[in-house]
Amino acid sequence: DIHTTTSHMHDCGSFITYAGVDPNNTVEAIQSILQEFHRVKNGITERELYKAKHYLRGRLMLRMEDTRSVAAWFGAQEILHEQTLNVDQILDQMDLLTPHDISNVAKRLLTEEKLNAAVVGPFDDISLFDNILRIKNRT
Repeated sequence: DIHTTTSHMHDCGSFITYAGVDPNNTVEAIQSILQEFHRVKNGITERELYKAKHYLRGRLMLRMEDTRSVAAWFGAQEILHEQTLNVDQILDQMDLLTPHDISNVAKRLLTEEKLNAAVVGPFDDISLFDNILRIKNRT
């Protein structure tokens, strides 16, 4: 299982990637995640962005079918942004995003100085994880 999510706060936030893997594959999984971060920083394709936008559009539209999600949506809008945008306004803004925009944000957020890791598992030798949090080209 692997997924990435965000946590939005008024004065901070987090970008979290979670991976549940066989302990024997932990180092390789971390390296693969970091390679993807590097790839995003260098630019994604128009096709990848198209797919991501449509995925997010679908998830958002499904969320808006639940009353609690709608309340959370508007509450978060007010608390985090001091304004309330409706779903169509957000979708219109999302449509304006370019691969260059994504790369710029990734370059600002996905830096080694901001990386942290929590590794849980049956590891006798934790030195395996020394200096692993490096975003660089691993090809």
